[in-house]
Amino acid sequence: MNFKPIFLIAILVLMSCDSKKIESIPDGVYASIGYGRLILIQDGSFQLFDVSSNWCDQRINGFLKDFDNALFIRDDTLNFKVGITNYQYLKMSHLPDICSKKYSYSELNDPKFNFEVLEETFSNNYAYFNLRKVNWDSLRIATRKEIDPLTTEIELYRILKDMLNTFGDDHISLNAPENLQQTSDSLNIVEKTNSKTEIKKYDLFQVAKLIGDQYLQYKEYTKNSRFVRWGMINDQFGYIQINSMSAHANLNISDTLSLEEFWREYENETANMTVKEWEQGELQGISEIMNKAIDDLWNTEAIVLDVRFNQGGQDLVAMEIIRHFNNKRQVGFTKKAKGVNDSYSPAQKIYLEGSNKAYTKPVLLLTSKQTASAAEILVLSSLSLPTFTRLGANTRGIFSDELTKRLPIGWGFGLSNEIYLDRNGTNYEGVGISPDIDLGYPYTQQIFLKGFANAPAKDFEVVLHEINSITDSIAGY
Repeated sequence: MNFKPIFLIAILVLMSCDSKKIESIPDGVYASIGYGRLILIQDGSFQLFDVSSNWCDQRINGFLKDFDNALFIRDDTLNFKVGITNYQYLKMSHLPDICSKKYSYSELNDPKFNFEVLEETFSNNYAYFNLRKVNWDSLRIATRKEIDPLTTEIELYRILKDMLNTFGDDHISLNAPENLQQTSDSLNIVEKTNSKTEIKKYDLFQVAKLIGDQYLQYKEYTKNSRFVRWGMINDQFGYIQINSMSAHANLNISDTLSLEEFWREYENETANMTVKEWEQGELQGISEIMNKAIDDLWNTEAIVLDVRFNQGGQDLVAMEIIRHFNNKRQVGFTKKAKGVNDSYSPAQKIYLEGSNKAYTKPVLLLTSKQTASAAEILVLSSLSLPTFTRLGANTRGIFSDELTKRLPIGWGFGLSNEIYLDRNGTNYEGVGISPDIDLGYPYTQQIFLKGFANAPAKDFEVVLHEINSITDSIAGY
């Protein structure tokens, strides 16, 4: 699962700033720099629109007071702080006429109109056509020819899915009603049943548990955490395995539930929370977990931090984890967003916050091709910390937040519109961050998991050998 923060999920994040208060934000229309969004502020109310040349979709509405200090004016620019990102909006004269248009049912469901909205959004905002080697002009023209007024919903869904699958980008999504997706999946069954042999499927979390059990045979300290385990490899080295960058809030969900039952209960428990309450719960939860883990492992000579099985979550969680290994505030990386005509928003510096009790002894960060999304933000941040050595394989290479939009027909879709750069200006999108020590892990998930499931002790021996080599080298130096 990838949980990179998206606008609909992380909307009411509290921000402290010494800027003008919400009460002083002038009424008016504000256009985002990048992202294809507008904000209308009027008489203390707030409305947010996704907008393109032929489509305007109201997504969020509420009152300014609901946003605390997340919404503020600085240097005549409206700022909206969501997660680690500060979105900037410039005032415009009026709301575009397209936002007052009333659409008929047939217009909203017209397949060509829906394709045109998706096509324009990708043209305006997708940041990686060249990097992903996508000939967008050829692809969109060919796809457009497949769609006519008689194209059915299932046909449209499959045409769009086929087009988007050519990108090879895990932060591109298309979300139609479940019955359509199931129908589409059923049409692919013939291809699957042509295989004469059935290949065993390995579950990411189950394999992570096997590895955690292997590494923590000497001593385990884990308490009150489903997705973080920690303890001692031996009397010298600590181990922390982090398998998600989300769901760390303490919601008193039973430990006996299966993973599927847990996620269902987690969604139920958070459904009635404000997003500010939810994010504060996440940050408090992971902070308490990491404080306990660092306290327990404080006297070790080094810590192995394992995110090989972590496919993402919230950037804020990743940044809170890395804070426990950083003793001073410093720039970790920058990010910017693509806009119309290959324009970009101003590069935004993202800071790593420091801890008064940071663990500054050697940290060996284990990564794999399964290390993705928000988990990669932790790896990217580690490049600024000299105590970190990365071992394993290249990470997945999907750093951008997923910009989420909605088609007129009601289907959701998302795309990668942001460029993340390390402090040297390097972009790792599509290729991932390479390790300092390559352990030769397979990139294919099932082959990767099979190797660990069949020989967890071998993995432990290899990593322990590397730990000894690195710490001996540091001691000798």
